[in-house]
Amino acid sequence: EDESASNSEGEMLDERRDTTAMRRRLNTAQRKLKTCSVYTTENIQKESLEKTGYLTKQGGKVKTWKKRWFLLRNSQLYYFRNEDAYNKGLDALGVIPLGSLSRITKADSLRKDNTLEIITPTRNYYMTAESTAEME
Repeated sequence: EDESASNSEGEMLDERRDTTAMRRRLNTAQRKLKTCSVYTTENIQKESLEKTGYLTKQGGKVKTWKKRWFLLRNSQLYYFRNEDAYNKGLDALGVIPLGSLSRITKADSLRKDNTLEIITPTRNYYMTAESTAEME
């Protein structure tokens, strides 16, 4: 019994070491790449970011692509018909929650340059930017 207890403690210690090493590698990779293939929303929550700009978003039910003006604030991505709608104080057309269960990846599968996929517990969102600089 003592031997099995020490084995399971050793396995748990090995598992913790592997997890710590994996986190270190991920953190290093994320620091190296500004636009990484997977950008966790933890980064957004740690940084007090506020970004704005135009992206072209794919619709939810009807899969058409429409240019929308986006505002990233407080771990929420708001989108408006255009910048003027935001400046006039109109309500956002939608809000994409970027909580700890969400992640952002580069969506290479759509074969469109500069495409992001935001994966949330309830839906996947696809957006394209005019350039890599705008995507960042």
